[in-house]
Amino acid sequence: FSAKLHELLRLWPECQAHAEAALDAANQKGFSLWKAMGTLVHGPALAYQGRHEEGIAILTQGLARLKATGAVLSATYASARLADIYLLLGRRDDGQGALEESLSTIEQRWWLPEQYRLHAELLLLEPGAEDDAEASLRQALRVAQEQQSKSLELRAAMSLARLLRRQGRSAEGRDLLRQVYDWFSEGLDTPDLRDARELLAQLEQVTQKQISAPVVLRS
Repeated sequence: FSAKLHELLRLWPECQAHAEAALDAANQKGFSLWKAMGTLVHGPALAYQGRHEEGIAILTQGLARLKATGAVLSATYASARLADIYLLLGRRDDGQGALEESLSTIEQRWWLPEQYRLHAELLLLEPGAEDDAEASLRQALRVAQEQQSKSLELRAAMSLARLLRRQGRSAEGRDLLRQVYDWFSEGLDTPDLRDARELLAQLEQVTQKQISAPVVLRS
């Protein structure tokens, strides 16, 4: 669980260390379920530190081990995590395939905002899907708000703000992201909140440039 916490915080070296400790304990005692669970966090920890193919292989293996135990609760999350790694690598079709598997058990809704966000980000790997991506991101925001999942709401807001910036709607994106970011009063040094703060600064800069740009009147 410590490895899982660090995974959610995107603190990958710490996640890797705790996952490896969990795997050592599970192997020593023959705990097949915890071996699978440890593998599910070990794979992403490696992938996000640049060991992409190794991480994918380990995560895929962990999914198979998990299903072999009969457990299904974490399979949705793990498949979505696999889609996220494929997104990192720009592998749109592989990512969509993993995401479709993660959405096959729709009653497991706790990670649903992130699944909708990943769907949008995968769509945006190719041009022409901006409208569908925006709809998916707004759905991610709605579900996160319904669940009061503030961290997932922040991630959805960041993705939507980036898309709005691409469309020349930086002020709209800034206002949307600011509203979510200002809710947080702790953890401001964690990766997601640092990223949000940097994005807000960029959006503010673009907005100010647009405001100060001279208006050219044409006769």
